[in-house]
Amino acid sequence: IVTNENDLNTRDHDFSPAWSDKKHKAIFVSSKRPGQSGSHIDPISGNLYCDVFESRLGKAGQWSVPASVQGEVNTNDANEGTSVITKNGSKMFFTRCGQVKKTIVTCKIFSADKSGNGWNKATVVDFGLDAATLDSFNFRHPAISADGQVMVFSTDLTGSKKTDLWTSSWDNRAKKWGKPVQLGREVNTDGHEVFPYIHEDGMLYFSSDGHAGMGGLDIFSAAKTDPNKSVWNNTENLKYPLNSSADDFGIIFTPNKRSGYLSSSR
Repeated sequence: IVTNENDLNTRDHDFSPAWSDKKHKAIFVSSKRPGQSGSHIDPISGNLYCDVFESRLGKAGQWSVPASVQGEVNTNDANEGTSVITKNGSKMFFTRCGQVKKTIVTCKIFSADKSGNGWNKATVVDFGLDAATLDSFNFRHPAISADGQVMVFSTDLTGSKKTDLWTSSWDNRAKKWGKPVQLGREVNTDGHEVFPYIHEDGMLYFSSDGHAGMGGLDIFSAAKTDPNKSVWNNTENLKYPLNSSADDFGIIFTPNKRSGYLSSSR
């Protein structure tokens, strides 16, 4: 059963939900709604810039009006969105796509540490790549494993117009993310693979317009076949009613998978 979550939606773009606390009682939403940082207009799209907003679930089961997250994640002159936090809630990873004099700057993945009720200044995740590479390709849509050791994200690092899912492992000794590795053909196609999400049980969810689907982006699942390796196989379409003929993406589930949230242009 899929229903419109009116408490979280506006007439503007609202997408990519992400849990923002350990109890699954708060949620991040990427949105171009009024109230974003600075209320500036994106000169490329003509809409407000996208910011990360947060909403909390009340005792009556209703979500509060989403408010721009506190701290230094959101900026006046860039699009921020598609976020995820580590399981202990101490660190956020998110996408930031900037612009300089109406020229689009490549999207990058940033991290920010929790500080009180807000977030400290964000720093770019460079994956051990040089600045020229980071400035030449787009890195978007971070997803984090439950143990915080693996990140899956979407990038056009192959140099083509399509985007694939890649993975990076956390190096505990060096305290940094390792060089990206492309996921296999069980997940990636000649189309676009975007908006990954890793459930606590290790299952990978993502959207694609390259696998057989119902039209536009559809949401797929892939099972982790080796607990010690970042390998996912057995890709399956989640089908109707989660998917539709429109774009369906950015899904999350509760730990028991009895319920969840997704974004859709249906």
